[in-house]
Amino acid sequence: GTVGIGGVFVQKFTGAGSLVWSNSVAFRNASNQLQNPYPAKVLVRDLGGGGHEIFVTGYRDRGDHPGGTWGGGTMDTDPFLLKFNSDGALQWSKSLDSVDHEVVTDAIVRRDGGLLLCGHHKLSPDGTNVPGPGTLSSGWLLWTDAEGSFENARRDVSALGMTWSGVTE
Repeated sequence: GTVGIGGVFVQKFTGAGSLVWSNSVAFRNASNQLQNPYPAKVLVRDLGGGGHEIFVTGYRDRGDHPGGTWGGGTMDTDPFLLKFNSDGALQWSKSLDSVDHEVVTDAIVRRDGGLLLCGHHKLSPDGTNVPGPGTLSSGWLLWTDAEGSFENARRDVSALGMTWSGVTE
């Protein structure tokens, strides 16, 4: 879940409900302002021998653009990825900085250890990032390698006005 403004809170419990570990990650922009994260999916990859990796995907409000945040000016959110090891230590944090309001709706861990995310971005009818009447969505897919590096930048894969709600390999 989220920790108020600016952070994602992740916990692991035993089958009996006892806390194993807890961790949180804060998101800040270039001006060191906290950013609102919106976690979308938690994924677990079994590594065998009792080991596993935990991925958290979602999107964050950048809050570093003229006009303020999503409610006060442009629509500007970016996909993020977090990877934790079996002990709850953060391995890496990645985001795709872009100019669109991008929302993550689903994700999977691919067989090669990379991630595949889907979602949509919103644009106004005039192609700008300013919310208003007639704002439309278009779906996208994102691929990463096993280290969270984006192999393929966001690509529009659906007609304007359509969104993606799920993905499978």
